[in-house]
This record gives sequence, C-alpha cells and structure tokens, in this order.
Amino acid sequence: MLRHEYRDHTKLSLPIRLDNSDDGRCRIVATVACGSAHEPESWPGLAHLLEHSLFLGSQSHHHTYEAGEIQAQLLKMGGIINASTQLFHTSYMLECPEEQLSLCIELLSQLLFCPSFKADKVIGELDIIEAEYLARCGDGEQQIQAVLQTLSTSGHPYHRFCAGNKNTLAHNDPELLCILHRFYQHYYAPENITLWVEAPKALHNLIENSLPLSMLEHYQETKALHLESILPCDRSIQFNMPDIPDPTLSWPDRDQRLAINTAPAGYEWCWHLPSLLLPAINQLCLPTGFHQRLRMLDPEQLILSIHYSVDQQLSERDMQEQLSYLCQTLACNPENTDSPLQQGVQKALYHHYRLPIVAGDILSHSLLKQLKRTPGLSVIKHPGLADPKSQKTEFFPTHYQTGFSFTQTLKVDQESALMPYRQLHMALMAMDKHSLQQSSENGPIAVDNNDPFNQSALIWLPAKALSAQQTTPLIEKQLCHSYIWQLQQHAYQSLRLEKKMGYIVHLGYQEVQHQPGVLLLIQGERRFNGQVLLQALNTFLTTHLSQTIALPDSNNPLWQSYCQYHDIASDLSLLPERHYQPDWNIELYSR
Repeated sequence: MLRHEYRDHTKLSLPIRLDNSDDGRCRIVATVACGSAHEPESWPGLAHLLEHSLFLGSQSHHHTYEAGEIQAQLLKMGGIINASTQLFHTSYMLECPEEQLSLCIELLSQLLFCPSFKADKVIGELDIIEAEYLARCGDGEQQIQAVLQTLSTSGHPYHRFCAGNKNTLAHNDPELLCILHRFYQHYYAPENITLWVEAPKALHNLIENSLPLSMLEHYQETKALHLESILPCDRSIQFNMPDIPDPTLSWPDRDQRLAINTAPAGYEWCWHLPSLLLPAINQLCLPTGFHQRLRMLDPEQLILSIHYSVDQQLSERDMQEQLSYLCQTLACNPENTDSPLQQGVQKALYHHYRLPIVAGDILSHSLLKQLKRTPGLSVIKHPGLADPKSQKTEFFPTHYQTGFSFTQTLKVDQESALMPYRQLHMALMAMDKHSLQQSSENGPIAVDNNDPFNQSALIWLPAKALSAQQTTPLIEKQLCHSYIWQLQQHAYQSLRLEKKMGYIVHLGYQEVQHQPGVLLLIQGERRFNGQVLLQALNTFLTTHLSQTIALPDSNNPLWQSYCQYHDIASDLSLLPERHYQPDWNIELYSR
C-alpha cells in the first residue's frame, strides 16, 4: 500500500509520468492519495464533497475564478475536465489542445491548491450531493455495488457508505466547513499528489519544469490562507491512513450466488483480482452485449465485474450458458478503443500506486487465465423478489437474496434503469424525420420525464431557429457553436449555481437526423417536476438568445482552439445575422 511521509514541500518534486501523444492533444491526470476511506467515521461523503468544492471557485495572487469558470475556460478552448472520488484516491482529469498547455497547467494548479471555499457555495453544494445520491438510488449498477459493499467485511473501508447525502453531511454546517478545511489541508499537499501526462514529445521539457513549479508556487502562496480560514471545531477528529484488513476477509465466500432486485435485468459475474492487472483490464475485449465495470477495493486489490443485460427472460441455466460463451471468447487487444483520457486514468493509477512494471503480454495472459476461473460472485438481476426473506442494503433501496437458485424462468417486463437525462437524450435521438420536421417547425423541441428520484428535461433548438436566413449545414454548425461558446458558463452559473435547478447542466452541440442544433439539458432533484425544469430552460434561452450577443473574436486563441477541436472555421465573417424568436411555444415531444 502506498504511504506518504510528510516533508518540507520546498524539497519535493511531484512524481510525473510522461507519455507521448501524437494527436495534438495534451492530457493530465492528477491523483491525490485521499479518498472516501480516509474520511472520519462521523462524516461519510466528506471526500466527495471536497472534490465538488474545488470546482466552486478559486482565488490567488495570480487569478480569481468564480464557480464554474475553470470548467468554462477549458470548454472554451475545446478541452475536457472531470473528477472522480474513489476509496483511496481522488483523480482530476483534464484534456486540452497542445497550444493551450500552459493555461491548462495554470487552471489545474488553481483548482487543486487555491480553492476559495466560500461557505454559501459549499453548503449549497449539499443539494447537489443529495441529488446525485437520489439518482444513484435508481441506478442498477449502483445497486449492485451497494450489495457488494453490504457483503464485504464490516471492518474493510469498502463496506462504508462513500457517496454521502444530506443525512450524513448537512447536520452541522459550521462543523462541516471546519472539518472540510482541515481534511483538505491535511491531504491536498504536493507530496501527496502524482501526475500522469500525455503530450507531444516536444513539450516534455516544458511539462517537467513548469507543471511541478506552478503547483508548488500556488501551494506555497495559499497554504497560510487556508490555515487562517480554519474555524474552531472538534479537534478530537483525527485523519489517519486507513488500516487494510487481511485481503482474504474483504470478499464473500467464493462462488457465492445472489439474486438482486434491480433493473436492467441480466447477469453479472465478479472476479477478485490483484491491482497489478489494472493495465491489462484496459486491453480486455468483450463480446458484443457484454460490459465491464471496475471497482478498486484498495491499492492492492480490485473487483472486475462483467455484466450482460437481457430483455426477455432470466434463468440460472441461461447465466451458465452466457458465462461459458464469455470465457470462450475473451481476448485482449493492445489497440483498445477506449478514449485516450480513459486509458490515461488507468495508467495514472498504475503510476500512483507504484505498481511494478510488468510486460503487457504477461499481464494479459494472467488476466485471461483469471477470468476463466470460477467467478467470486454470480449475480442474477431481475425486477422482483417473491421471497419475503430478502435482505435490504442500508443506504440504497436494494433487495437481494444470497444462495438463491431459480426453479423457473422469470419474465422481464421493466425498462432498463438509465439515468433520466440519458433516457431523454435517447428519446430525442429516436425521433424520425417526419416527427422532427413537424415539431421543429413550431420552435424548439422539448422532452421531460417523471422519475421517482430525479427529474430531467431538455430542449433542442434547431440551427434554423437561430437565423432568419437560409444557409448551409456547415455554416449552421458554426452558428450553433458560436452561441454555445459564449453561453456555456452562463448556463452553468444560472441554472446550477444560482437557481440550483439541477446538478447536471449541459449546453452543447447536437445533430438530430443530421440537422445541426443546440442542446440544453438539466437533471435535478425530484422537488422540481419536468415542466418546472422546462420552463427554466426556456427562460434561459429566451433571456440570452433574444439579446444581441457579440460574435466571438476570430483572433481569440481559445476560440481558435475550440474551433480546431470541433472541426469548424474560426472566421465568422460568413455567419448570417443571428435571430431568435422568443415567443415560440415549446413543443413537448411525448416519449
């Protein structure tokens, strides 16, 4: 297990692994040795909240960024940013065009070491944490994980509730702010961070020199400020490295079978593997219809699950037949199809946990050999359990039975459980040309849902609604992006931060039946029904698109990078006069 010794930061250099990139893009994964397993027992979800809080604004002598502004800067350059809190680490993933690397390094340094921790913003983010938790309550994969956590040894960190919600975090706001500051101050130091970077070879010297220096400078500048901002609170709470029990005690008895009440229906098999095999998992090729999910139990062990969804029937015999087919067709392919950033996350973890370097073909052979053994857990997922003796997980509404054997085939009549906004997006994309033409003639197309846990809504605005002139599809695409480039941050600021309407707010380009358009979607809490969310989206569009918006400056380097990433021309001289009719009626498309 990776353990850190805390030393004088001025004598440190951040460990960096550099890989070559040949596509003109730079990718950075900063991994902090701090996750849910490091939380005080009395504050489940603290690490998750901390990850969110770092995106709520930053302040230093260099720059001040408001909430959402760092994300907006990266989106404006055609970049990507995301983060993930796991048991023993938190990763921050960024991607940018190579010409914007210096700015990307500055943004990452600000994000990690200069968070402003404004009290109202942090406390307001508890609504977002709660909404995410409620969404996961209806997610089939999360319900599987809840059962696995319930079955794991109670003393193992994997057994804990890691997501957090208002019950675990919102019971004492002043104490929460204090403990969050202390938690950040204890773990977010340069010596506790490793970096993985993929970039063109010509930039490696710049990265080796400027990336650690930028982070150390930002850390030095704001360290004293964070210490001063910590309010008095319960100092008896200490932060210690979690103890890892005997690995053999962290997992149920081998070849255990379960039935879980969840959708989508299907089968799932779980293997308990050493983390040494992490890079090989990235090369795993599965037959059509099979999907994998990776869960790290701790730095030395992980769970790989492979699931297969069905929509007709379920039986134990079916599961055995599918498992046999899976084992016969497993293969590894070094030319995997995952995104470079997704591959980079696995490389970053391998680097972060200092796993020994082993030849790729040896790892692949070992992984395939492991997966052809009996799984540690076999799961049959179906919509209902007739047995009243089924058990229930503590934090997610999941019923399950162990040692369950089916005596008859079960009919499946439930839809797959997808995140609400994905359901709406699928409904939009499934519109035929005739329905699309009829709906869009009257204005934007809107879709909402009625989900027991989360509400979601989207509006798709065809490009022709943005201009009164007839033009080409390429010009229409450019027109859409010129709006998106300027309004992304406004949408995030208004709908997510100010009005707190939802925790997923996306404004982006979307083609439907080859027609260019602007997509605005939101996923929020159940207290807002779909019509309320639609009204908020429409108000945003009406307010901003009915105003005169200046075109992006064609010489702006961020706009040029954005255009290159989205394959559009940065010259806006051919764009027609922009026009939007705010008095259009929203056409609700029924799924």
